[in-house]
Amino acid sequence: MKQSETRSVYLSFDFDKDASRRRNFLIQAENNCEFKIKDLSLPAAVHSKSWQREALALIRKSDVVIVLLGEDTHSALGVRDELSLAGQTERPVIQLLPQRRPYAAIGKNACICNYRWNHINKMLQDPQSFCHEQMNPSFH
Repeated sequence: MKQSETRSVYLSFDFDKDASRRRNFLIQAENNCEFKIKDLSLPAAVHSKSWQREALALIRKSDVVIVLLGEDTHSALGVRDELSLAGQTERPVIQLLPQRRPYAAIGKNACICNYRWNHINKMLQDPQSFCHEQMNPSFH
């Protein structure tokens, strides 16, 4: 698949349990994504002030924050910190829900995208509009 445009993505996930989700997402993106993905996520979850500053700087550079939902993502402290930091920016936060998995979204007003590449490509085309449509279904 031709990948002409680049999207900077901050991937948020449970470092302790879901590192393979990040790796699989990036591998699949090479063959299925209409965009070239520039991964801006941090290489480790170290909860410190410098980690928070670095995460915030990278989130601000991203086009979108994607939360890779797993079984325990809702209780991962690093994910919660990253979502809090993302709330300080104007970046859309989209939670990627794997197929056939009853994983919980984080937050009441979560913007959800199904883990199907046609949905992910639509979301990456214009993440702000995608979230707006998800949160305001009457505007479809």
